[in-house]
Amino acid sequence: MSVGVRPANRLHTGTPLGMSATGSRLYLELPQAALALEFLIPVCEISEEWEVVSPFNLTVEEDGGGGFIASDERISVYGEGSTELEAVGDYLTSLVEYYELLEARRNTNVQNFALFTEVAKLVGRTSSQR
Repeated sequence: MSVGVRPANRLHTGTPLGMSATGSRLYLELPQAALALEFLIPVCEISEEWEVVSPFNLTVEEDGGGGFIASDERISVYGEGSTELEAVGDYLTSLVEYYELLEARRNTNVQNFALFTEVAKLVGRTSSQR
């Protein structure tokens, strides 16, 4: 008997540990994982008014519907797009919008101030906009 590994296309409920037998071959069923890519976002200009002020890592994953989602582990923001680069661009736009929202509310409570401080470590206004 030979052993192989193949992606699982469906949940097998009657086999222990996701194993199934086909003919003389035993398969270990692995769940299909979405493709995830890590991007290093460098210090760069986002627009004439906004820039990335410190490099950070961004994860881009397939969303299961033909598109992509960009997110990071630190901030509760994400971006969507039909390509990886569109998702990254949407993420950066969302991050700027989150910055503006938190900036307006940063002095209302300690949590907003802490969130604003974290976002401000990633993006900010360009020197011409300060």
